[in-house]
Amino acid sequence: MDGNYDSSSTMMLQNGLSDYIGVCNTIMSANTERFPFAHIWQALEEELAGRLIEYRVTQDQNLACLTAIFIDQKIRIINRPQCNAGMRIPKTFDWLYIQSVIDKPARYIANPTLIDWCLDTDTNVIRLR
Repeated sequence: MDGNYDSSSTMMLQNGLSDYIGVCNTIMSANTERFPFAHIWQALEEELAGRLIEYRVTQDQNLACLTAIFIDQKIRIINRPQCNAGMRIPKTFDWLYIQSVIDKPARYIANPTLIDWCLDTDTNVIRLR
């Protein structure tokens, strides 16, 4: 990050990231009975057992991070928002993708395949269909 760091923008990104995780949790609870989603999330939880996920969102020169864990079919934010390496799985999103999800959550709740659930790549493919 360069000297253009803007703490108010970073706070907006962090709040947006928290809202995005909330939408993801709503999607999971609203679709637990729909095949194959519950099975996919169960497999994801087993694969991630005990590992931390470092969700990141970027816009221009700003970066916000939230650390979370996937447990009991929920993404639970851990109150350590600093960006650190280590045993964390990094997942970086562009602000446009996050904003599209939090602006129209019903669209994503109705169709969970529009969410980037893949945690084996660091960045998302922005799907603004």
